[in-house]
Amino acid sequence: MWYMVGRILDPGVPLPGQATHAPTASASSPSAREGRGVDVWMEAYGIALLASATVFFLCLASYDSSDVHAAGLAARSGRTLNLAGPVGAHLADLALTAFGGASFVLASAMAFAGGAFLLRRSFPVR
Repeated sequence: MWYMVGRILDPGVPLPGQATHAPTASASSPSAREGRGVDVWMEAYGIALLASATVFFLCLASYDSSDVHAAGLAARSGRTLNLAGPVGAHLADLALTAFGGASFVLASAMAFAGGAFLLRRSFPVR
């Protein structure tokens, strides 16, 4: 498992059986142009992870148990106090029930990984 985390955070780590040195390509070669497309996808993935982490953090931070309780505010008035609405209320309830306060660590890890992808930085796990 830690190998895959290191692989995500440091894409330069070779897979088992993969050559450790790739041939270098000039800026006009087809493989260099394909590399730019990979960078765009990594940045898009980073933005998506950062946005997801932000929404997840807002779900957790604005959690109120009356939003998901059968006799709570949402059942009586149809409104939720959660900033992400009813879906966010149920997501936060599920995460906090399953993981407790460690759910905030999960949101932070998502934001860290998103920032690493967005900045195209590698953080090797040793």
